[in-house]
Amino acid sequence: MTSESQALGISSVKSDKKASSKLTEKSFQAALNNASSNLTGNFNLEVYDVSTGKTWTYTKGKGAPWFTASIIKLNILAECLIVQKSDGSNYTGNEKEWVDNMIQYSDDDSATNLLGIVLGSYGDIGTDFTRFGMTNSHDGTSTSGWGYAQVTAPDEMTFIKNIFLPSKVLTKGQQAFMQQEMESVTSDQRWGISKFSPTIKTVALKNGWGISDNVGGMVVNTVGSVTLQNGHEYLIVSLGDGFPDQQTGINNQETVLAAAGKLITSN
Repeated sequence: MTSESQALGISSVKSDKKASSKLTEKSFQAALNNASSNLTGNFNLEVYDVSTGKTWTYTKGKGAPWFTASIIKLNILAECLIVQKSDGSNYTGNEKEWVDNMIQYSDDDSATNLLGIVLGSYGDIGTDFTRFGMTNSHDGTSTSGWGYAQVTAPDEMTFIKNIFLPSKVLTKGQQAFMQQEMESVTSDQRWGISKFSPTIKTVALKNGWGISDNVGGMVVNTVGSVTLQNGHEYLIVSLGDGFPDQQTGINNQETVLAAAGKLITSN
């Protein structure tokens, strides 16, 4: 029988362990409700503890789907690597510049160039969603733009797992390249999941933000991996919208992430 992880293209690495901590789903939800009680915006957070296989989730406000904004650039990079059968080491010239600028500096023109010139179609985002088992996510069209692709938090977590855990979709070389790009994000864009814990040793992230009339405010998303000084790794997806401005979105996301991190890492 094919397991769920195999169906999604993820190799089995650790069996889920029953949580022996005192933190329960109920107490986790209650604590984050309290932490976010005075915050504007909608949130959907998933934290996967690589050591235990436990996933912690929290939702406030509206549910899925969520506009991706620039976190979709990770999917664009993954699709480029897969289609070109590359681990990134052979990228030179324009391709290397576009990839670095797209991930490290979140440059929109570079993302558009990779989609249009290297991949050839906005539809390749939909192809990438299918490839990674993101069955409840939808690509943006050429008229609405790639940043209007929509995902769910579980789908996005499935994708993030493929970057950081053994994958049947990405090679080890492709994973290493994507991780390095995410670890090299410019300092002024290293907000978000980097506030999950004060004892982070390594963070690999991609953030996304933008104004959307569809949700009545700013979209602010942050995804990736954090490894603490004690070696524990957590994969994090935090999607949010309905913020009055970008900085409020960042501040509110970080408030929820810090609260979640304190609860999870102290157990």
